[in-house]
Amino acid sequence: MLLYYTYYMTNLQLATLFRNIAAVYQIKEENRFRIIAYEKAADSIEHLTSEAKDYWDDGKVNEIPGIGPTIASHLDELFRTGHSRFFLFLASVLNAHTAL
Repeated sequence: MLLYYTYYMTNLQLATLFRNIAAVYQIKEENRFRIIAYEKAADSIEHLTSEAKDYWDDGKVNEIPGIGPTIASHLDELFRTGHSRFFLFLASVLNAHTAL
């Protein structure tokens, strides 16, 4: 699972990333509402008519349906720095889980 991206990700890449996060949460048997949140965010971003990065550039990420403050903060870090510590942490959790 690729969790380190270039400075700019397309909506399809973001949707795939959020579906991967939902899958990690399913493997970890996390709260189902957290899983649903990432699946909903993936569906919403996938069907946007503009790029999510454009929303971020305009300071309107929170206006994307299905994007709450937590996911918005992860997107902010991703668009500002090119990576997200949270997403990298989830990759390490998945790697540790699959190594068992």
